[in-house]
Amino acid sequence: MKSTTHRFRRPFLATLASFVTGVTMLATVHAAPTSKPSSQPKAKAAQTQGWVDGNLKKALELAKGTKPILMQVHAHWCGPCNQLTYEVIDTPTGRKLLKQAVGIRVDFETQDGREVTKRYGVLGLPTTLVLTPKGEEIGRVLGYGGRRFYLSAINDALAGKKGFKAVEADFNKDPKDPSKQLAYAQALLHKGQEAKAKKLLMGMMIKGNPMAGSAFRIWGRWLVRVQRRGKEGAEHFERAMKFFKGTRYALGYRYWAAKGWQVAGKPKKAMALFDGWIKQQPNNMGAKFAKVDFMVHYKYPPKQTLPLIKEVLKRSSNNSWMLYLLAQVEEQAKNKKAALAAINKACKLSPHSAMFKFYKKRLMGQASH
Repeated sequence: MKSTTHRFRRPFLATLASFVTGVTMLATVHAAPTSKPSSQPKAKAAQTQGWVDGNLKKALELAKGTKPILMQVHAHWCGPCNQLTYEVIDTPTGRKLLKQAVGIRVDFETQDGREVTKRYGVLGLPTTLVLTPKGEEIGRVLGYGGRRFYLSAINDALAGKKGFKAVEADFNKDPKDPSKQLAYAQALLHKGQEAKAKKLLMGMMIKGNPMAGSAFRIWGRWLVRVQRRGKEGAEHFERAMKFFKGTRYALGYRYWAAKGWQVAGKPKKAMALFDGWIKQQPNNMGAKFAKVDFMVHYKYPPKQTLPLIKEVLKRSSNNSWMLYLLAQVEEQAKNKKAALAAINKACKLSPHSAMFKFYKKRLMGQASH
């Protein structure tokens, strides 16, 4: 059955995805961070069986000082992460990569994931870090742009073809080029050189700069996702909302401003961003969709979330993403039968969604990751 989607969902998801999941593909190299690795959970499977769920300490043990490390930072709610797993990691092609490297998967939502995110400056998901056997970064691939592109980027990173020095040299050739400024600033953040990166990014956040939107996004993600400076990040994104008022960027910045307030322990401020939008535009289903998505992501109580989900579904009963959100809320409320019914319908409407398939497996207790 062909997927049916309500008219408000496509522009909303297209805009939100670019801010929430970060599907940009790059490969950069930087020097080793200085913080100590985590010492958390053991791997769930032997390395010979494929990619291992673990942490940096486990990766270093498996590398034995001889093999490079591929460390994929992912999240269950990240669409591109799930597609990467489905199309590469859990396939013979993905296992073939392990002939030349150790493969580790780190869940962004765990303590291990937080530590890796801060240590290596992980700005977007998925991120595949390419490390030496000692944990020093030699490259990274951001996002997932398809199987062929991903494998090519991984091989380039392993070969050291797109290192930090190359990015820096490219920038120095034409330091006024906005695209080169952006790439260099992002690479600097990966190295933890905040002050230098901030100066570049702030200089780009001006009217007329074609990379202004990306500069706002990258700096805000550094504050919220990497540094966990929620208040500072929220206020930054609220400034970005005003800067881009009336444009497609404003939606993503609003969502990230709310994330900042949530990280800062100010959920009322987060909700106020959505409620104010809905009050101004009560018939804007995109605003309600954004609020539901946010509430489900941060596991607000089902009694608060369900009424709004049902309101949206009245307008679009075949909205597969909303059904996926409904399944999560029903699971949270311990209504497994209702959760399965919702995700089954979502999978039927969007049969190629790896995220829906994996969620269904987890719900049924069949998932291995």
